[in-house]
Amino acid sequence: MARMDAADRLKHWIDTSGITQRMAARIFGVHYTYVNQFLRRRRTPSLAVAVVIAHHTGIAPGAWVPTAVGKDTGPMPVDGRKRKSA
Repeated sequence: MARMDAADRLKHWIDTSGITQRMAARIFGVHYTYVNQFLRRRRTPSLAVAVVIAHHTGIAPGAWVPTAVGKDTGPMPVDGRKRKSA
């Protein structure tokens, strides 16, 4: 089974809770359009909102941070210049 990201987990929580996106928005203290944007991966919650979401859903705030899969995320060279691609 594929790993669920934060948006998938939020959708699952909303579906299994039997609530609407508007109800979830009220619970999280955000405008209802934000919840839809979170679910469509068009917006990520602020840290404060992510903490509120975590309190209600168990989705860790760090789950909303995108990862750079397959990208060189090593430290920047001392001189501050980007490394050249090979």
